[in-house]
Amino acid sequence: MGMILVRVVDRWVGIPLCAALTILRKIAGLTVPDRSRHPVTRVMFLKPAEQGATLLAAPAIANTAERLGRENVFVCVFAKNRDIVDILDLVPRENVLTIRDTGFFPFVLDTVWMVAACRRLRIDATVDLEFFARITAILAFLTGAPVRVGLHRHASEGTFRGDLLTHRVLHNPYLSAAEGYAILAEAVFTDPDQLPMLKAAVPAYVREYRVPRYVPDPAEEARVRGLLDTPFARSLPAPPVRVVLNPKFHDELPVRQWPPENYREVAARTLAEFPGVQILVAGLPGEAAAAEAFCAALDPERVVNLAGKLTFHELLALLSLCDVIVGSDSGPAHFAAMTDMDILVFFGPETPLLYAPLSPRNVIFYERLACSPCFNVSNFRFSFCADNQCLKRITPEAVHAELRRVIAARIEART
Repeated sequence: MGMILVRVVDRWVGIPLCAALTILRKIAGLTVPDRSRHPVTRVMFLKPAEQGATLLAAPAIANTAERLGRENVFVCVFAKNRDIVDILDLVPRENVLTIRDTGFFPFVLDTVWMVAACRRLRIDATVDLEFFARITAILAFLTGAPVRVGLHRHASEGTFRGDLLTHRVLHNPYLSAAEGYAILAEAVFTDPDQLPMLKAAVPAYVREYRVPRYVPDPAEEARVRGLLDTPFARSLPAPPVRVVLNPKFHDELPVRQWPPENYREVAARTLAEFPGVQILVAGLPGEAAAAEAFCAALDPERVVNLAGKLTFHELLALLSLCDVIVGSDSGPAHFAAMTDMDILVFFGPETPLLYAPLSPRNVIFYERLACSPCFNVSNFRFSFCADNQCLKRITPEAVHAELRRVIAARIEART
């Protein structure tokens, strides 16, 4: 449905629905016994949006699966985001429920199906990982699960979501997203009287978790290798050092975009300094024309336009074959954590304290302006900013210096 439509639906449909269902719950509570201390054997994680954030939730989901058994843990995602759940192999494939977000009516139809499936499966608990989204709080309530975990605004920041949760957790903005997800998962096994301020240490398994390494399908890897096998690559005595650029020419959130001309300058400097480097430009189908112009302005022999040419699995195969990625805080930077790549990632509207990729090879660029971050859990990534100085002040010189260091280390490791 797109970010704007999701915001509109969540606000104008979510607020009255949350209010109405809260009244219904209060009335039902007069006659229906409290089941919030019901023993939990089956858990549904609600994480419809954003594949990168789903990867950050992997430690929490994996630990819950270890506690209850994989067969008793379920995940609900948007259909377009299912691939990352299957690749991480956190739960059996038949335990992944999907909702289409291609339009309002498919969304409603699939939501009704999902709620019916949860009731049929006798889900004991839901964990809402969408922070303060109203739609997921409504979904959790409609499943009929006796234990419903999620963030509640209490006296802190957050949007109105009614009183639909049984285990209402206080949001801690000083925890990373992965740690926050883990706290929500821990709340499933916590007496609600100990909430909202859970007196427990952040689970150690978050720091200990290692993202599974992606192993590409041979056919997908062969196709990607074919795209990389250019006359330039064949002319070298050894495979080139491969750099992926993810400029996000048409980002749905423009405030998150590092200027394309900066990517061009970094690429030009890198090509001039390292004759054995090949640059691959990633992007969505709608970015293909802009990516083609970007490549043509550099060296078409050494800069390959892959925008719109790769499936999701082929994108992961590409990342597994490359050495370093440069881009903003978006899906590809997080997917790169499943490989041995170095990850040069830009933050500004969001903070790396919350959303850094789960990788030991991150190189973070973050200017820490007074207005940054302007995205938070309450505003659905809406910002009044019309001049993202938080990213514009990250200079091409600074990025090239780090990229030069990484490339030099890669070349040295090969000798």
